[in-house]
Amino acid sequence: MAEQADRESRTEQPTEKKIVDEVEKGNIPVSREASVFAFTIAMLAITVFMAKDLLRSVGFILQHCLAIQAKYSFKTVLMRFHSLTRSSGK
Repeated sequence: MAEQADRESRTEQPTEKKIVDEVEKGNIPVSREASVFAFTIAMLAITVFMAKDLLRSVGFILQHCLAIQAKYSFKTVLMRFHSLTRSSGK
């Protein structure tokens, strides 16, 4: 606690030697926001690169589902799906 009060009461800038000594010890100031920013940018980049394929897949699935729905009633599709899942389980 006393060390923190001592740091706050200092009026002069640290010397070059003190700065070099602190860097050698590994006491380097690092912003938490920098790592969060880097993570956010990385996730955004991954999302942008994957979005094209993801949207294409979702579009294909929706087209397929709508084509089935237009061809059959919803009840018929559910009955066929249910019979397929029962037969594959045995």
